Amino acid sequence: MNNTVNYQNLSKDLIGLEVKLDFPLKTLTKYGTGGNAKAVVFPTNSDEIKFVVNAIKGKYPYAVIGGGSNLLVSDKGFDGVIISTNRANRIDIKGNLLTAECGAKIHSVIKEMQDNCFGGLEFAIGIPATI
Repeated sequence: MNNTVNYQNLSKDLIGLEVKLDFPLKTLTKYGTGGNAKAVVFPTNSDEIKFVVNAIKGKYPYAVIGGGSNLLVSDKGFDGVIISTNRANRIDIKGNLLTAECGAKIHSVIKEMQDNCFGGLEFAIGIPATI
């Protein structure tokens, strides 16, 4: 990996996606800890997540995070790109099949299941997590 990564070009690589530079990670964690990331990207669906990974792989160091409920970030931050899955949270039901994107909160998925007479995920009701 090149040590002189220019994060200013990231928005050009990810046209149409929200990219924030020098972003405070403490705003993405439940514990409110952590320094800044060089950049954070906010894709809104699974296709955009795939696009981001393919566009930055090998060019920028990166990590993928969910809701941040079980995440402690160093006050030194992260010297790379964070892909936040929080906005990729669509839940669909077609017939007897429920699909949820990785940013969907477990309690939201369980609520949809309950509203549609599905079961099987009740054990997870109190877990503060995303799928």
